[in-house]
Amino acid sequence: MLRAYMDEDICCFNAIKQMCEWFQTMMSTESSDICNNIKTIVTDAQQFVTDYKDHLLRRDERMVHGTVYMLFEMVKVFFEESGKNENRSTLKTSAAVAVNLLFQVLSVLKEITAVSTKLHVRVSTLIQQMSDMSAFVCENVTDTFIGISETMTFICLHYLKLYNESPIKEEQMPQWLKETILHICDTILNLLEPVFKKVALSIPIEKLEELVVLIHKYLLMLHEIISGVVTPIDEEVLQALIELLGETKPCHNLGKDIPLLLSTYITPYVINVIGIVYSYDDFQKYLISCLKDSIQSKVEYFYVCIGFITAVSKDAAEINESTCKTIERIFEYLFKDASNFVNCEKYDLIIESYATLLFLGESYFLFCYFFMGLFEEDIILAQACADVLMLCFRLKEVNQSWNQSEIEKALSFWNKCNNTYSMFSQQPSQWHVQRFLKYFHRIGKKELPDFNMENFRYISAVPPSQMGNKLLQCLENCSSDPPTQPEVYYEMAGILDLLAQQNNVDCSKWFLRSFEMAKELLSNGKSMVFFESYFKLLAKENKATQLVILRGLPPLIGDACWNQQKFIFTCKASDDPQLKAFSARLSIGNNIQSILDAMFRQNTSVDTSVDLWSSGQDLSIESIARQKHECSVSSLKRKRSDDSAKEILKVMYEKSTQFRQSNLSSLEAADWDRVKDIVVCLTSICNEKNN
Repeated sequence: MLRAYMDEDICCFNAIKQMCEWFQTMMSTESSDICNNIKTIVTDAQQFVTDYKDHLLRRDERMVHGTVYMLFEMVKVFFEESGKNENRSTLKTSAAVAVNLLFQVLSVLKEITAVSTKLHVRVSTLIQQMSDMSAFVCENVTDTFIGISETMTFICLHYLKLYNESPIKEEQMPQWLKETILHICDTILNLLEPVFKKVALSIPIEKLEELVVLIHKYLLMLHEIISGVVTPIDEEVLQALIELLGETKPCHNLGKDIPLLLSTYITPYVINVIGIVYSYDDFQKYLISCLKDSIQSKVEYFYVCIGFITAVSKDAAEINESTCKTIERIFEYLFKDASNFVNCEKYDLIIESYATLLFLGESYFLFCYFFMGLFEEDIILAQACADVLMLCFRLKEVNQSWNQSEIEKALSFWNKCNNTYSMFSQQPSQWHVQRFLKYFHRIGKKELPDFNMENFRYISAVPPSQMGNKLLQCLENCSSDPPTQPEVYYEMAGILDLLAQQNNVDCSKWFLRSFEMAKELLSNGKSMVFFESYFKLLAKENKATQLVILRGLPPLIGDACWNQQKFIFTCKASDDPQLKAFSARLSIGNNIQSILDAMFRQNTSVDTSVDLWSSGQDLSIESIARQKHECSVSSLKRKRSDDSAKEILKVMYEKSTQFRQSNLSSLEAADWDRVKDIVVCLTSICNEKNN
């Protein structure tokens, strides 16, 4: 019948439809001779295509598409039936004929498509039919399966070009385009399962290289199609691309050569595909929605995020504002809790990916985001931002991208940032600022300025290695009496703090000469800044000096001075009997004792078998107490000689009110003499004003 219709000049599309319905009816009828019927039909069909291919190609596209559809149905039924155990042996002898028929029909379809000049609704039906048929053509990967996929790709690319040239665009992705992309994505994901999932291999281990090369071919098909997509992307396609992007790391060891094969044939080409669609609003919105939903669904998108960042890094195009926002949301997702922060491998991967992006992308908006992140109240985000910036700077250094002018500007900038903090600030963000100041000081090969109060923050951030004797001389020049001027007080504390960062500087003589002055400061309980530096330096002195100071300390120690209590704790744990004996009478605050126990615990082996990532420990955002950091007033506030009279008066009034409400019974005669001196001083000021 087909031969007869090929010789007719009239359109016989309805006859083709009738024959297709007849075939489907015959195959659905229960018959003991169904296998022989299929063999006969497939053999005749194969002979028909061989003899009448040229006749068929001279007919209109509608006729060719109808015939192809019917022949595809024949091939599909053949392989569907041959997959059943009871029919396998019977149909096995005709398998080569069915495969030959399939390739001939695919060839006809490609040839008629190549000369097509307009879109046809029938294309979606044929694409869907080929996608369905691919599930039956074979159980394992064969050239037949690849042939179907390559034909689908060829047809899709041809009609995609026509679609993009058409002035009329659909509101949704065309079905033929959607089905082709999903077919290829699903094929890639299925082929990747033996590599990326902990499942039993369906092929021998020695065949994995062939499998990886095959996946590479499919990735090239997908890349070619995606390169031409300019339409709204269907949600199912977006989901498939996200799943594909997440498959970047093997879950189990498959041999030493597999990682190299993956890095050669798979990972770069997955990134290339995503590099085309990453900037589309549809893709970014869908990705962000996935990240938001992951909190409830517990789905892990770590490698999806890393793949996205890598794709952006590889793209030479300028990063637009929308993409910057997506990159920021991804960063916040990765640090939504502590799980990635405590996982060394994942944390390093995040920092390396973002630092590379920052270096290659040269985005002002992203740089500002990470700079502002240094001052986040969330200490995890702040630390991650600091590490990203530092690695980016080091990448510039390695690639010789810094010039002297840029270094000078950066050094000046970070120095100004550092100077905005009070002299003995304990703000965590200052640690990051000082880290960058130290870095640019090093690469700028700058000389340290002479020590003075204005340069204290700079010198403190960049600890000098050969400045100990100069600092000690400055300390010797300070009065041995208790400092009455704020400038002298803070200068002494600053020198002590810097000396504590030096090595091989003997300060024992100064400690012995100044101990009476130090005891007087200690007795008033208001010199915590001084004593933090004092005991920090004392901890580095010889035991003889430590013993002299220890013997003279008053019996009760408050909780406020951390370095003081740390010093006493180390004396209690010392192997020196005298240090141990004299420290026994001194107490340590309960809230400090547990911290010091953890820091200096002796003879305790660390259990390296515990992995926070897999131990089931709760690392969620709710489990971490991230309170706003607030330093005590005494450690932040610096008295300045240039304060206005109004400000001084305000402070005096507040302090006098506090003084009146405090326990005055503890004051001694010397204290009351000081009160009288204050009253006399204020009275003389009032008298001068009145006169």
